[in-house]
Amino acid sequence: MSDELTPLMQSLSDLMDEETVLLRGGTWPPQNEALADAKIRLTGALEATLAERDRTNPAWLDAVPADSPLGDAIDRLRRSALDNATLLSRQIDLSQELLAEIAREAGRIGGQRQQTYQRGGQVRQRSGPTPVTLNTRL
Repeated sequence: MSDELTPLMQSLSDLMDEETVLLRGGTWPPQNEALADAKIRLTGALEATLAERDRTNPAWLDAVPADSPLGDAIDRLRRSALDNATLLSRQIDLSQELLAEIAREAGRIGGQRQQTYQRGGQVRQRSGPTPVTLNTRL
């Protein structure tokens, strides 16, 4: 089973390291979407393999020597995942702050009151921030 796990973990670590380098560059180029898709596929394959291993031998991880290729792959995957998660979390936080600021500015410019038409022809007044949506397909 380690013959299956080691290359999966190494490939996933490579992808996360590549994504981390791109995120450190401060941009989100189109290849990041391909990296994210590949990361999802590899993560799914790894989870399926680990679930099968856990079903057949729940104590398998305790038997992995730290200085084995699988032990090294596990350690590298852990480090890569932590670095990647830190930068992705930062990117998400920055995006949320940016969207909140855009909504605040849209509310300031457009006012805080909105009108919506309802079934039956009634006009409903609503207070609150102007909804903001992003078209990511452009």
